[in-house]
Amino acid sequence: MAEEHKATMMKMAEEYKVAIASLEQGHKEALEGYKKETLQNFYNVLLELKANLLLHAQVVGGPLDALKVNIDAFCDIASDQLGFDVHFPFGAMLEKILSKGKRRRRSN
Repeated sequence: MAEEHKATMMKMAEEYKVAIASLEQGHKEALEGYKKETLQNFYNVLLELKANLLLHAQVVGGPLDALKVNIDAFCDIASDQLGFDVHFPFGAMLEKILSKGKRRRRSN
């Protein structure tokens, strides 16, 4: 009877070890998912903050000159995150903007 009891206890101990290892793995995966999601949220907030700072700094510094806007700073930002409409000029207006930019680069 004592041997049977000992065998049952050993079997239960092994089952508990497996269950605890499974729970531990699940918690590790959940924590990693939480970390990844939190970092992505911080990244999104920082992109929005950077866009707002760039935009407001340029507007406060004087009239907004689209040619001086660092467009590369907005590369990871979707237009719906900007808080204003983005319009892309074409035709004669695009040529006018490009020619002004070329003249400014030559003068600098």
